[in-house]
Amino acid sequence: MKPTFEEILAAVKGMGGIPYFPADDPSREMIAGALGKFVETEAGLKFTIREAVSKMRRWDQGVPELRGIYCAGGFTPLDGIYEQCTTPNVLPDEALPAYYQHAPKLLRPPEPSEEEKAEFKKWAAELEEKLKQKREREEKRRLLWEAQHKDEKYEPPDWMN
Repeated sequence: MKPTFEEILAAVKGMGGIPYFPADDPSREMIAGALGKFVETEAGLKFTIREAVSKMRRWDQGVPELRGIYCAGGFTPLDGIYEQCTTPNVLPDEALPAYYQHAPKLLRPPEPSEEEKAEFKKWAAELEEKLKQKREREEKRRLLWEAQHKDEKYEPPDWMN
């Protein structure tokens, strides 16, 4: 059953424990009106208020964050507008955020054909061989440089002393 405006307003007044939450009645009435646009059930209202009071670090993201908490609780907003919750550790009782149920499914690329797999393996082997050759060249250069400069003693420049 949808909660009445008075029930929502009473619940909003209980949110005073959130740091920087508005203390004046007109602001709280506006927040209650905004909640009334998307809260469908008393259980959803209680969940939202409980999670907001216990987990919101401060009132800086406003009503959109309350909507995100409501959606993360697995509740469907009356107006059909979903919001992502950014408050840490807000999980519904079933631990499956409704937001992700309604988010568009990601398209997965098709599996590569056997020919594509073989081509990739060939390319990877060629790349590995080129890298091996490069490492060998660098090692030869290092050894040559060490042989040419073995008698030299390194002294730091004067400005480093």
